[in-house]
Amino acid sequence: MIRRPPLPALVRPAYPAVVAGSIASLPDRARGMLGLRRPGPASEAATRLVLRASAGLLGEAPTAREGRRRVEAGPAD
Repeated sequence: MIRRPPLPALVRPAYPAVVAGSIASLPDRARGMLGLRRPGPASEAATRLVLRASAGLLGEAPTAREGRRRVEAGPAD
């Protein structure tokens, strides 16, 4: 189910990159317990590309935008 979710055809091509990124983010011990190998550099590069494209299409998350605004505003007096 996780590797082949029922997604619209438009997003299916990008999903393997998301799965690879998720697997790459696991600690070695967890990947070993699941019988998964760390994806190679090409998979990680594809994940970065998909995430950047998604961010470009969706825009910045409201929580990230609010956090950035607070940091730029500086400490409250």
